[in-house]
Amino acid sequence: MEVIEFVGIDVDGAPVLEAFPSIGLVSVIVGKEIVKLLDLPLVGIVKSTAFQTTVVVRPRCPFF
Repeated sequence: MEVIEFVGIDVDGAPVLEAFPSIGLVSVIVGKEIVKLLDLPLVGIVKSTAFQTTVVVRPRCPFF
């Protein structure tokens, strides 16, 4: 697993919002809503070959 922090952002002590998909996509939708409602910046990504490849395709919608 590799954690990639974006340059110039201090994330020491910051909480992590995890919204990986499992059986369905509820966690992804809820995670995205939390980020949107709290206006949270994207400060990094987690990469791993052990993660299942997942693609979420959605139309533009005022709810998401």
